[in-house]
Amino acid sequence: MTAAPDLDDETDSESGDEGGFDDDGEAPKLDLPAGDEGEESGCESELFSWDPILPQLVFVLDHSGSMTASLPSPLGGTWSRWEALHEVVRLTLERREDEVEFGLKIFPTPFLAESDGCAVTPGVEYPPTPNAMDDLLAVMPPADSSPVGATPIHAGIQAAGEALKAADASRPRAILLVADGGISASCGLSENSTDAASYLASLRQVDGIDSYVVAVGDTATDNESLETLAIAGGQGQVFESTDGAELDAAIGEIVDSLRSCELQLESPYPIPEEVALHVDDTEVEAVADCDSGEGYIYDVDTGRMTLCEQTCDAYLEGVNVEVEHFCQPG
Repeated sequence: MTAAPDLDDETDSESGDEGGFDDDGEAPKLDLPAGDEGEESGCESELFSWDPILPQLVFVLDHSGSMTASLPSPLGGTWSRWEALHEVVRLTLERREDEVEFGLKIFPTPFLAESDGCAVTPGVEYPPTPNAMDDLLAVMPPADSSPVGATPIHAGIQAAGEALKAADASRPRAILLVADGGISASCGLSENSTDAASYLASLRQVDGIDSYVVAVGDTATDNESLETLAIAGGQGQVFESTDGAELDAAIGEIVDSLRSCELQLESPYPIPEEVALHVDDTEVEAVADCDSGEGYIYDVDTGRMTLCEQTCDAYLEGVNVEVEHFCQPG
């Protein structure tokens, strides 16, 4: 088996300039023009502090014995399905750890699977956390580990779902299941696609938590139980992958679709007429709805700004974004 190659052959743009602070961490103040008589208006403009609204995503990853099977490597030869998945997760964290809070659940639980291939411990290995790359990879089984055991998917998604229920419900939350086969019926009565699908449907309908399913390898592509879970999770399709590049593309597409275009002011400001959004040094108009695709919606009660589609696209491309507070001279 060849060593796991590095898929990262290009650099993604960064996004989410957080508030336009100077080197001292202070929001710069902008003097407004002097009055008609050449006197100072007594009014200063300053930049609001803001943070991006980060979605919360828990990876639910298959570490069963079949993940030792091979996948074509983008550099020639083969690597194991687990090696490919480990590398894709690493790349995803590297690209998006500042835009998504990532968490982790592994099934079956690696240190128990040798004696009980269906064992899944309660809770997650790592809760959704910003800038999670180093810490998450530290608790993830290494690329050269030896997966073993069955495929208790229901227990894995349930642990992830309960962790997300306890997370911040005002932000997007999602499960990303990656497996190379369906649920192992040998793991007990609760391990069946009907019960697992019912749980995912409840997460979506009651808690607003979507679920995504990625299949690894030819044996999983047409697996009926994975399709059932994908439908229940709200997506209606399994994201298929038969090599490392396709796996990277599938997970990348899902994670990118979750990136948020909402900004949270440090404190809500009650006068919307004194709030201005600048994207790439151009002022963007506040709107009542996003039907035109341009502008933003400001919620005075929460201090949250929702960027409309075209404004959102520019923001995600990494342009400079500033939120200005300006007073209106009397």
